[in-house]
Amino acid sequence: TRESWAIQPGIGVDDLPIIPYGTSQRSDVAADVDRAQSAGIDGFFSSWQGKGNGSDDGMRALIAAANQKTNFSVATYMETRVANQAHAYSCLPNPLCQPDPTYIKQWIKDIVQTYGSAPSYLKMDKKMPDGTIKSVPVIVIYWVRDTRGGRGRAEQTGGLAPDTWRNIYAELHAEGHDAFYSAYTGDPAFPEVLE
Repeated sequence: TRESWAIQPGIGVDDLPIIPYGTSQRSDVAADVDRAQSAGIDGFFSSWQGKGNGSDDGMRALIAAANQKTNFSVATYMETRVANQAHAYSCLPNPLCQPDPTYIKQWIKDIVQTYGSAPSYLKMDKKMPDGTIKSVPVIVIYWVRDTRGGRGRAEQTGGLAPDTWRNIYAELHAEGHDAFYSAYTGDPAFPEVLE
């Protein structure tokens, strides 16, 4: 929010933007899209943590602004670290803080249904299991799995196994909720899952 930029003892940040902004304020987001286009930028990825929170409000504002433009695309950057019952980022190894396949599947459905048909939402052609090509929304997935140990921080390990992701994608495809997935991971087993 615009108010969160205020410097208060123990709260806020020291590195303030020249113009404070709110990521869900439609006028602020529209101004950001204008500045981006003026600088030659043709799209944004927006951090998203499920429906009904500030990141969802921000995505709606971004879609509304981008839909008013020509040649400006947006897509979600799905924050899987908080796709769990606790909606928590760093209380591992508590199982309530592990990414939950039920939440992840619902989030992908929500993205496809809520944003995927917007004129400005980024789409790519994807080969379906039956061999046909379909234009589908792009979803960037943060932290599908990291087996490297995260530079000594235990909370960096974890995530879902490749077979779990494969099952999620198959179930979503069977229900007609297809997407093109791009992901961050240190696990070499994932490229074939994300094809």
